[in-house]
Amino acid sequence: MKTLTHSFPYIRKVTFGELPMKKICILLLGSLFVLLALVFIIVPGPSVVFLLAALVCYSMYYPRARTWLKKVQSIFTKACYKLDRLK
Repeated sequence: MKTLTHSFPYIRKVTFGELPMKKICILLLGSLFVLLALVFIIVPGPSVVFLLAALVCYSMYYPRARTWLKKVQSIFTKACYKLDRLK
């Protein structure tokens, strides 16, 4: 069987049967956090907290989610410094 080479050697196409149980549980937990965030966008609640938790779950296995998490963390850090200066 011939393997395909591409520019991202760390990404391998995996079928659902090959996924380890830990990865499945973490991805399901991330999906649950996304659904809770969508619910709390409509109903008043901590939707941002659930979106951050979903990003943390997804960043364990996906590099693109890790970059988004770093961007969001820097945005929140800057916002906290600005709020501290207002006091």
